[in-house]
Amino acid sequence: MIIIFGLSAFVIIMAVGGALDFSRVLMARHALQDASDAAVLSVMSMTRATDDERNIAAGKAFHADLTDTKATIISAGLKSETTGNVMTQTYSVNANVDTIFSQFIGMKQVAVAVVSKAQSMMMKSEIALVLDSTGSMANNNKMVNLKSSVDSVLSGLLVNGVNVSGTKVAIVPFHKQVRLTAGTDYPYIDYGTESSSEGCKSGTNGYLCNTLRDTYGKVCKSAPAGYVADCKATIKAYTQTYTQTVSGVVRTYYNTYMVASYGGKVYKYAEKTYTTSKTVNVTPVTTTDPETGKTSTSGSTSTSTTHTLESEVGSTGTANDYTNADATKSTCFDSTKTATCFATAAAGTITYSTSYGNGYGASTAVSKSVTSLFGSAAGTYWQNIPAMTENKSKWQGCIIDRVHGTGYDYDASADAYNVNPPKTLYNARDCVDSTLKPIQALSDNITTTRAFVQTLQPGGTSATTNITIGVQWGMEALSPSIPLEGGVKFTDESTKKYMIVVTDGINNANRDYGSANNANAPYIDARTSLACTNAKKLGITIFVIKVIEGNSDMLRACASRPDYFYDLSNSSQINTALASVFEAIKKTRLTQ
Repeated sequence: MIIIFGLSAFVIIMAVGGALDFSRVLMARHALQDASDAAVLSVMSMTRATDDERNIAAGKAFHADLTDTKATIISAGLKSETTGNVMTQTYSVNANVDTIFSQFIGMKQVAVAVVSKAQSMMMKSEIALVLDSTGSMANNNKMVNLKSSVDSVLSGLLVNGVNVSGTKVAIVPFHKQVRLTAGTDYPYIDYGTESSSEGCKSGTNGYLCNTLRDTYGKVCKSAPAGYVADCKATIKAYTQTYTQTVSGVVRTYYNTYMVASYGGKVYKYAEKTYTTSKTVNVTPVTTTDPETGKTSTSGSTSTSTTHTLESEVGSTGTANDYTNADATKSTCFDSTKTATCFATAAAGTITYSTSYGNGYGASTAVSKSVTSLFGSAAGTYWQNIPAMTENKSKWQGCIIDRVHGTGYDYDASADAYNVNPPKTLYNARDCVDSTLKPIQALSDNITTTRAFVQTLQPGGTSATTNITIGVQWGMEALSPSIPLEGGVKFTDESTKKYMIVVTDGINNANRDYGSANNANAPYIDARTSLACTNAKKLGITIFVIKVIEGNSDMLRACASRPDYFYDLSNSSQINTALASVFEAIKKTRLTQ
């Protein structure tokens, strides 16, 4: 009986002890799992780190979280893997837990293994890539590296060629301007007004042209008010060109004579003008292009040409003066016989051309008195510029900043257009550089978007930097309103909106400061800062990548968080920076 009782007691003790050991193992396993989970989650936001840096950080997080010391760690480590648009981090732990009672039956330790996995994957998002296409992007392989880097992150959105997350991407190339697909009837475009100017037909000497225009404007100036243009329609014009040396200086003469007949009167006018040129030695000057950084040095000599009005005379004439003008002027009447004869100026020598610096809408006729081309001492002449029909078909799609003023900042906001007030419209202008590509609106066709990115080109010296217009049209790309209207409402909580700005330059030109100069930067930076603030108010998360050049303080403030600003010293770093941005956009979840 005593032996039986002893055996029974031993069995009972071992059973209870085994349960206690099992409980110890379970507690150790839970502690290890919690610490492993903490380790893997701690590194998911380390988008800029290397694998080694993540592994070290995960180890620190693991040991900091592991409060249960029952386990002896044999091994612990992190493994990273990326497949398509999914990045997986796996933290694996192997440990032993010492037993207390089970060692009496030969089980001194229990091996425990835990694994934690976390995945980050692209959720439903709308992303506007605002990409600098200025002239300086041609330097240091910036555009080459930008295109390859964007292609890399876009390809990561595809799983077996499919955009499984449904992410939409817009591309906004910018320099001083942005560009849309051209059209003639967009209600949101202010097509502006054409500019017309007086000149001469192609091939006419510039100095002769000035003399012709001055005489043309004066011959009928004394005609009845309101009928100057009708008088001009009757003009017969003649020109004479020759050289003559006066006091050792060669003069080139450009003389004109015109006669007109209107309302029973004949009007005559003659001008005698000449040019002289002077070449002097100068100190060469080196200048630096504010956009591309390229330098140029002027020559060691400088030549200036002066155009002088020697004499002018106007009077009324007789009918014979008008009728026989051709015969009279075809005879060389210069008594010195050193000058050439007058030649008849062909009809249409005076021309009116249209430029699109202020738009493409129809312009009205202009009749006005203007100062003589030879200065105020030479009086005035009457200029009649005809009306021009609209030429909206000439518009190539380029846009400048919207306007801003007291109480409104349309240049830095995504406020919807309204024909009333017209200041909300988008202003069409002639393209300063033909290489700029049109904005590509939000699209879930990542394959097409990747192909479009490969067409981007850096501009020339006229493609200066205006980050404000890039950010403003980044907002437009993410907006549900026209002109692009591809985005969901800004208040839609199911879709996240992101803007990624990549730029390499200093703000040096915009609507208000048309000529590029780095001295313009403080003013334009303020407009960019306002645009960034307004974008963030709409719920847009902004990432900014500065490639070598730019105002770091302003661009860092533009980003939604300090760590969302990337200050690169080499264009080869764009790929890593963009990869980091896209990892930050992805959503993390524990999968094991």
